[in-house]
Amino acid sequence: MKIACYTDIHNQQTMLNIPTVLRGSAVKAVAMTKAEWGQADLVLIGGDNVSDYPHWNRSCALPYKNWLDIKEKMVSAFGSAARDQRVLYVDGNNDLILGDLPTAENPPYNTCEFYFSGPMKDTLGVLDEKEYIAKYAASKGEQAGLHLLCFHYVVDGVDFFGLNIDPDDAFNNHDCNYNTEALRWLRHKLNQIDPDGNKLIFVVGHLSATTVKNESSIVETMPQQHKDALYDVFNGHRNLFYLYGHVHGQGYTHAETCTAVLHFDATAKPYPLPKGVTDSRAALPDDASIGFHTVHMGGLRPFYAEVNGVNLYFETDNLRGMIPGDKEEHSYKSTATPKLAQYLLIETFADRVEFKFRNTGSFAGFTPTDLPAPYTVWLSLKKTPRLLPWRFFSDFITIINTETTTSKPCSALLFFFLKQQRPHQGEVFEIAQYTNYLLENWGARRAALRPYFFLSFIRGSRRRKPAAFRAAR
Repeated sequence: MKIACYTDIHNQQTMLNIPTVLRGSAVKAVAMTKAEWGQADLVLIGGDNVSDYPHWNRSCALPYKNWLDIKEKMVSAFGSAARDQRVLYVDGNNDLILGDLPTAENPPYNTCEFYFSGPMKDTLGVLDEKEYIAKYAASKGEQAGLHLLCFHYVVDGVDFFGLNIDPDDAFNNHDCNYNTEALRWLRHKLNQIDPDGNKLIFVVGHLSATTVKNESSIVETMPQQHKDALYDVFNGHRNLFYLYGHVHGQGYTHAETCTAVLHFDATAKPYPLPKGVTDSRAALPDDASIGFHTVHMGGLRPFYAEVNGVNLYFETDNLRGMIPGDKEEHSYKSTATPKLAQYLLIETFADRVEFKFRNTGSFAGFTPTDLPAPYTVWLSLKKTPRLLPWRFFSDFITIINTETTTSKPCSALLFFFLKQQRPHQGEVFEIAQYTNYLLENWGARRAALRPYFFLSFIRGSRRRKPAAFRAAR
């Protein structure tokens, strides 16, 4: 299967005036993909399609007709690069921010809507209600329609999840996060489709959590509690690849594809950064215990910077015009075609996945003729052990301490073992409660976890606790 990934296009400022203009690097990426592959089997769009109208860091009011115009151009361009126009879209923080503030001429609408009004519903198929979770944004209400929080498609036999930002967390907040209920839903679906932990799965989201900067250092870009919650969902699915954007431009480009891929161990810690290799077998120790993988999808817009008056990262074909707040025309330099822009190509096989970057600009070392070496990740085909080793003892102690205080240690033991299977949290509690009911009249049900009750466990009656363990009265 061939997959093309485009992210962080940032159609912005005067590009969003009617007639809207699709960023030059996106147009070039589509043309290059078609020249190399003809068409991909699927195109993935990683969010931040629009931004800066006029601001990037607070709620704005992009006119609805302008949004429809740029959406039509994106759908047409990206669809042309995919077989049967199959394109999967997720939102970015800038997408959500841009359409937040309604006006008299501009009722609230969803600047991330690519399903209910198309094209995903038409090209990828109608989702069963069990295959997505959605909500209305509090600041917009039902008039703006549902926001998909997470959804699941199977394309050519491969599982794809789209993970969207919580709209109520994104508005007026650049450092946004994923919805807690959506992560619970995703955990449940992953365990449902991948109980053995060895199925190929792609989760596509905008936000970066752990990434590589300057091809040399691993950096954290998400608050710890949110990162832990996200990785806890992924961990144990050893052929899961989380594809993300959000960080892009100078500092986040890749002359070697291997520096875009991070392998995480069974404790959700990244292995050392791969460098100078083209194969995961050369990057990982022989006894590596893989939990999951993350892959940066690149970015189609850098950030504007000048040195001694020289524009480093954009061409000179920038657009002039006026946007809300302007009193006269301006030349918006970041609307020009980027000199530094990358997109990601993925090819899947029965036993491996190959990643490779392509460049669309003119920046030295990052031109279309500069081809970063591909990086191959070999899939783990063995089943995940029934008991996941990471957090085993800490979870065990925590659950036992909690459950034994309610005189339900046998239930606690079952709860603990089920938790290692990583089922949906609600299902775990239902099973545990039902088990308590079944054990209600079992006189020796406490014996399983208390050594001094071992004999009573065998005999079916309780022995007196040794004096050394008795609580003072």
